[in-house]
Amino acid sequence: MGGGGGGFLQYMDSMAMAFGFLLFLWVLHHACGRYIRLHHGAFLGGSMVATVVVFLVGRKAELALDPFVGTMTLLAAVLLAGGFLAMADVRRRITPYFMAFCMVGVLGYALAAHYGNVTAQIWQMPLFWATVIPSAAALLALPVWLMTSRGDGIHALWVPLGTILLCVAGYYMVGTTNQTIAIPAENAAPLINTLLAAGFFCLLLGFLLVRRWLDAEKAEE
Repeated sequence: MGGGGGGFLQYMDSMAMAFGFLLFLWVLHHACGRYIRLHHGAFLGGSMVATVVVFLVGRKAELALDPFVGTMTLLAAVLLAGGFLAMADVRRRITPYFMAFCMVGVLGYALAAHYGNVTAQIWQMPLFWATVIPSAAALLALPVWLMTSRGDGIHALWVPLGTILLCVAGYYMVGTTNQTIAIPAENAAPLINTLLAAGFFCLLLGFLLVRRWLDAEKAEE
């Protein structure tokens, strides 16, 4: 990398933390209003946990393999996905079952990580994928559905884009840590932190520009 680019990219971990923290503050600002709904609480919890995760992995990417950081990552994804599902599933026909299923997956993953050894080898990864796949699918599909069916606007697409970038960042964090992806050490950290910063920036844009998601008084019944 060139000196100027490298000099700028070395601050991407701080940018990722800043965007994650701003996302949390923006959701917190709306969730502290007088009229709040289920999706406000889900978004608040998800953004808070995601902020903690980005503060951890933004400084040390190797923590991506830590099962307790993995548990927090799963929890953040489930809560954010649950928020979008709560907006789409107005009559609550799917949301309770989705949240119950995913939370069992999160707790099971955490217990497997806690006990380790044979328990972790048998249960940890199946529970991880059983939780992360529906959560990621909801984060990718539901903003698009809200855009097309509810008229939330094209800015809803920032959330799926941010989700993809964060998933790619996680892929590179895990791959470079367990050495299944060969990237020079001097390039790995700037790449991962840039993806994290871009992903959280896209999520922040989505929540900033689609005001209906956090506007409790104007949300549809």
